[in-house]
Amino acid sequence: MREWIVTKIHKDLPVFLIEGYNILYIPGYICRVSSSDAEEIKNFFASPESNVSKRVKNLASKLTEYALKVQETWKKKLYSPFEPVCLTLYLSNRCNLKCSYCYTGKVSKNSYSIDEKAVIGAAEFVLNVCRKKNHPFLFVLNGGGEPSVQWEQVVRLEDITRKTAEKFNVEWHGTIITNGVMQEEHVIWLCKHFNHIAMSCDGPPFIQDRQRPLKNGELSSPYVERTAEIINRLGVSMSVRATITPDTVEYQSHIVEYLYEKLSAINMRFEPVYEVWNRNKSPFKNKDASQFAEHFISAQKKAEKLGCNLTCSGVRLNELHRSYCSMFRNVLHLVPPDGISGCFFCTDSSVRPELLTGNFYKGEIKINQELIDFYRHKPLPKKCSSCINIYHCSGECPEICSVTENNETEGFLCLVQKELALRWILEMAGHNNGTIYNSI
Repeated sequence: MREWIVTKIHKDLPVFLIEGYNILYIPGYICRVSSSDAEEIKNFFASPESNVSKRVKNLASKLTEYALKVQETWKKKLYSPFEPVCLTLYLSNRCNLKCSYCYTGKVSKNSYSIDEKAVIGAAEFVLNVCRKKNHPFLFVLNGGGEPSVQWEQVVRLEDITRKTAEKFNVEWHGTIITNGVMQEEHVIWLCKHFNHIAMSCDGPPFIQDRQRPLKNGELSSPYVERTAEIINRLGVSMSVRATITPDTVEYQSHIVEYLYEKLSAINMRFEPVYEVWNRNKSPFKNKDASQFAEHFISAQKKAEKLGCNLTCSGVRLNELHRSYCSMFRNVLHLVPPDGISGCFFCTDSSVRPELLTGNFYKGEIKINQELIDFYRHKPLPKKCSSCINIYHCSGECPEICSVTENNETEGFLCLVQKELALRWILEMAGHNNGTIYNSI
């Protein structure tokens, strides 16, 4: 990894100096200054009685103002009540693919299906919040496997939640997350009934067919290409997620080209492969962080030239966020048969029951607000307090749970997200001198 020297120059507030580049950074705010001003600012925050110019004092005052604003916004996010405006359903762990990195089969041998009565209760719970906040009802259909293999249930749940939203007089917005392997008539139906289709594809056939074959070993890429063609022909919003493995890390720019040219994808997201349940076998090692970041940035530049948008969810500079926990994102995440999980990677209520934050009981949704508050209010690890990503990083989640473990080591995810953030900040700083501007 490149040697970045980042110093937190304020004892209590998130004000950082990227040494050597003379860039001052507060989450969401960037300012490039001269080397002499950088040194003066650093000295002033260390000792406010030090003799500095009026210009530097004014700049320090502005930095303090913005840092206090960010810190207050962060606290409001953590201490606001859990009010979900999104309902995410995991139908079951059934799937028609045999992905090389799938984690579901390692942790769940159950074949529960979701309780449809629980879905109605959960939808009504979320819709009450949406109506109060004048917010659309966000419905996300996912699977610990592939939702479309339970086709009749997909159709029923779309109808149930849509009609329930109509009853509450709230706008319904549906997304389905799919591997793209399904019958043509099913793709057409989804295009008519869902607002957005989020599809997984790891890249060109030589990657996709190796990493994501059908359960019988046959190729999946022809199905994915056909599904994308139908979605685009019918004009439905689509995004594509690619899982990047150590074998494909150097192909990230090629993957962008393929997704654009063959799938007509405009919105793309790359995620490093996770080993959620056995960190000792994590596919990426710490030493791989710089290589991943280098190729990801090259892929982003390729995407930009093609008029596409490539992101990585682990670090988002334009948004104050923490880990993927459902309670941090105001998402009610219903898992089979009728549990509410705080963890997006739990495929049913038997997986990590300590992260169950509620359930459907005696005809209504019961939320464990005390447990949610405990998780939401848990302080960040000490290692994060001096990190430039303090308020916009998922940390080691999902490989290491951020709310049940106190991890103070820097693993691959931590390192790669830090390097990506620094590269983006340097790029955004450009030739901006002496002016604080908002990067969000």
